[in-house]
Amino acid sequence: ALGSSIMESAFAQVLNGGIVRDVLMVLDPEVQPLQRVWCLFELLLTRKRQLPFVFGTAAGVIGDISCSSVDIALAIAHKIKTLHVEQCEASNPKDKADILAFITADLGGCDKMDAVIKTIMADAIRDVIEHARVTSNEVIHELQV
Repeated sequence: ALGSSIMESAFAQVLNGGIVRDVLMVLDPEVQPLQRVWCLFELLLTRKRQLPFVFGTAAGVIGDISCSSVDIALAIAHKIKTLHVEQCEASNPKDKADILAFITADLGGCDKMDAVIKTIMADAIRDVIEHARVTSNEVIHELQV
């Protein structure tokens, strides 16, 4: 671990330090950050601190009005659908064991963390669809005038 325990890591110190206001996790098409144990640890700490959290892509922040790509959001959601926290990776096996133990102690199991991730993505997709609906209706109205 980066420190004598995971809660002493730089990641935990920054997220628990009271200076972070929002957290953005940038996802590639393969959602690799969600397959890394330290990224999942950061996500869990973000949720515990009740900080605003969003997923970002090359197209923008998923769920934000400026990111209208339903296709990208759905492609990432399909990857997340089959994601299992227990199968995540770490460079250091002890880090993985410590973080999975922390997740289990905090949430009651890795399947609960899977559910947290899927809920965040489902909420973002709802926002994308709503933005697309509103924008589409505005354009339709403008075309019919």
